[in-house]
Amino acid sequence: ALDGESPADEAACSVVPSWVRCILMPRPPFYDDFNIEYVTINTGKHQGGGLERSRGLVWKEWSECWADRYSTADYVAITDSDTVFSTFGVQELLFPLGKFGRKSVVWAHAESAQFPYAVLSLKLQWQAEFMDSFPLVVHRRHFKGLRSHVITLYGGSGGGAETESVLFDRAYMAYLRQVFEASRAPPRAGPGECPSFHSMMGSYLWWLHRRDYVWSIRHGHLTDVPLRHTCPRLRVAQHVAYWGRETWFDQVGYPWRHLKVNGRPTQLSEARCPGSAARSLGSRASWVPTASDVHSPWVSTRAGCRWIRASAT
Repeated sequence: ALDGESPADEAACSVVPSWVRCILMPRPPFYDDFNIEYVTINTGKHQGGGLERSRGLVWKEWSECWADRYSTADYVAITDSDTVFSTFGVQELLFPLGKFGRKSVVWAHAESAQFPYAVLSLKLQWQAEFMDSFPLVVHRRHFKGLRSHVITLYGGSGGGAETESVLFDRAYMAYLRQVFEASRAPPRAGPGECPSFHSMMGSYLWWLHRRDYVWSIRHGHLTDVPLRHTCPRLRVAQHVAYWGRETWFDQVGYPWRHLKVNGRPTQLSEARCPGSAARSLGSRASWVPTASDVHSPWVSTRAGCRWIRASAT
């Protein structure tokens, strides 16, 4: 899907291979009325870049909520144009065979919250960050489910004759403002968060359709993710922007993640058995939203097992 207002993007559609279906996405109906300017787009302080870029960010996230419109397949894979599939066996890796057949894998990490208020404003508890990797493979019926969830929370009364598009567009605008204002309020008092579709959909699936997917949540012990959902799984693609990420992460001050013992930061590497390591992390763990940020219960599951402490020096 490309920018429906861009002649350059329209020209690009004419040169893609015949097996590629190129879709020129229209602007959202509320595009010209949207007046929130994001100084940063998330808690990692990535630059927003002015009102037009802010509108473009919202356009992109909004369009992904409608991705099921453009395919009749059972599953829709959401990915960025600067993503490279870097391995063979994609089908087996994305849809591993389990006891109850094949389900798609959803990846996440739990050591940092990049889009917390996108989740909290859906009245869901934050437990992991699903803006983690590409592609995000979602069953087509769950796109409508997410839209219905947003409409229920923010759609207002409306008229009986209003279409889903009208209802969702109005609800999505209200949701955008709620995320922005909530992220600027105490205790975080940030510059204002732009919602991420990955964070929205991932958390929606985690809380409401968990049994329909396979989960691989890195450092899930930090937020008490059940152990069976924390197993590492091979990824099928690389986001080009993250190549050479040690330098890139140093430049933006993003927490570098290690899976090995003696990695840094210490709390992400010292647990040999993640089931109980979180008990001793205390204030050393990265900030994650808690029940005090939203009025919904925290689901907690602990598993007792031995763990080790390692020095980070």
